[in-house]
Amino acid sequence: MSPAKQIFIFITQIFFYTVSFSQAGIFLSCDSLKKLLSSEIKEDTIRADRLFYLSNHYIYDNPDSGIYYADRALRLSRKLGYTIREAWANFNLGEAYSVLGDYALSMQYYLQSLDLFQQMKRPIGVSTMKYCIGSIYAEMSDYKQALQYYFEARKMDEENPDDLKLMLPDISMNARLIVNDLCIGEAYSVGNMLDSALFFARRGFTKDRELRNDWTSPALVLGSIYFKKNQLDSALYCYRLTFKQTAQNDRIDINNGIAAIFSKRNQSDSCRHYATMAFDTAQLIHYRKGAMHASELLGWVYEKINPVEAMHYYKINMAIKDSLYDREKLSRVNFLVFTEKLKEQELHATQEKYQNRLKMYGLLIVVSFSLLIALLLWRSNRHRQNAYALLQKQAENELQIQKLESEKTKSELQHQASELEMQTLRAQMNPHFIFNCLSSINRYILINKTEEASEYLTKFSRFIRMALQNSEKSLISLENELEALRLYLDLERLRFKNAFNYSITFVNTIDISAVFIPPLLIQPFAENAIWHGLMHKKGTGCLEINLCAEDKTLICVIMDNGIGRSMAAALNSKSAENNKSMGVQITMGRLALLNRSENGQPIFNIEDLIDNEGNGCGTRVVLKMPYNDLTEVFE
Repeated sequence: MSPAKQIFIFITQIFFYTVSFSQAGIFLSCDSLKKLLSSEIKEDTIRADRLFYLSNHYIYDNPDSGIYYADRALRLSRKLGYTIREAWANFNLGEAYSVLGDYALSMQYYLQSLDLFQQMKRPIGVSTMKYCIGSIYAEMSDYKQALQYYFEARKMDEENPDDLKLMLPDISMNARLIVNDLCIGEAYSVGNMLDSALFFARRGFTKDRELRNDWTSPALVLGSIYFKKNQLDSALYCYRLTFKQTAQNDRIDINNGIAAIFSKRNQSDSCRHYATMAFDTAQLIHYRKGAMHASELLGWVYEKINPVEAMHYYKINMAIKDSLYDREKLSRVNFLVFTEKLKEQELHATQEKYQNRLKMYGLLIVVSFSLLIALLLWRSNRHRQNAYALLQKQAENELQIQKLESEKTKSELQHQASELEMQTLRAQMNPHFIFNCLSSINRYILINKTEEASEYLTKFSRFIRMALQNSEKSLISLENELEALRLYLDLERLRFKNAFNYSITFVNTIDISAVFIPPLLIQPFAENAIWHGLMHKKGTGCLEINLCAEDKTLICVIMDNGIGRSMAAALNSKSAENNKSMGVQITMGRLALLNRSENGQPIFNIEDLIDNEGNGCGTRVVLKMPYNDLTEVFE
């Protein structure tokens, strides 16, 4: 057992013995507790307490008896729902099995105790269990895990000083921090990180001396680290200090440490003196690890002066080593099996949590889709109502035009009728690709491609928002029109797995924020190029959109390298043809109204592109439309 763990046991026993006092204030001995247990039949919390207190007397000196009484305390506490006693009974069982070297069972009970303290929100109980779990990992030479638990325990102690006073009134915060420094120092020493080990061990030792505790363990830990660093004078100084509360085990370890220093200095007489004291005491109290180290040192001492005696000690050393090795090997195997099961349980819990999270995200997406579809249906119905109202208003205006005698008034009303016709056509536009986008998003969800679904849904929602906002305006900036167009093209690229590339270029300098045109004029032609030209093309398609502004006219050239109109017609995609041509037909009507009101020239031209062999290799659409500048829009 490590020196730091011995200090931890010591201060924990202070707590246990404090709470073991009777109501009259008289300490109850083992015999008194046994008599009370035998005379009382009622199974209540008082009986559970007495079983627990009785186990305290045995867990370190007679761990088998400690296990017997702690197990009875655990079972009764669990039956009564006495959670705090159940937690501490688990702790006692963990301690007893740790003394016996069964670290797998010890870890199991420590973890159960940790879980109970966490449920009760007792931070000092949680930190105490973390110290114990860290000590098990240190015994198993897993210093990284040990350090993790030690640092977590220290943080909890420092953050909960009031809870420490309430739960362990006889144990100061400084005592806990000294234990923490020594535990961390020992863990670093196990990992051969000796500079870090020396820092924490020296800090714990200094604090112990300042508080005049004069515990043995701080000097023992610090001395062992100095010995590892081959700083023998410093190690000898630590070992030779006089301390209070020095247990026999500590004295054996100190004598072995001093003997090892003299062994390194080839001072055989001094080595024999201290090794003999350590060996005799270890044999007397059955401290096998102390006897093993002392016998090895005595074997070295007697090699030159008495080979027979040297052989005697070496035989003792080998016998103890074999016994401890077999026990330690079995303990390590059991611990590894336990930790592997623990990792499997944690992995299963993580996977289950991940699956639940996926289900939750899927549910949220389905609800979002439902709300979005409901919103689209509502907007569609609203547009139909607005279209009907606009048609009625258009009819009323036409009747009024017939009655007006003034040519000027008649001309203004005709202009207003043209504007209403354009609003009617915009209201009647059906964004048919919306439902195709929803299908694509749904497909990504079904195949668990949540990131692609999220990206598609983000672009889709932005496009819908822009379409709804732009549909309320008669004119929008070319900047907004191109942003909506890019969103649409990105959606189609995602949907068709990047089957085509696109580019938007300016032939001359255009201030896109100062050029205003009716919304959604370019997109239908780009959509037509994708669905009738690029969708059926083998290999990567290319869509080019060139813009030029001349004499208050915006010229837009849309060119693709698809299969051409002739081959597209031969594919006889009749249903798709009808759906996809509607947007172009409506846009043609809008362009006609726009140019008629502005006395414009022919509005657009479609040209088939032919390769050297006379085969169709794409289409070229030229749109011409008058535009308004910034001053005209805000007049």
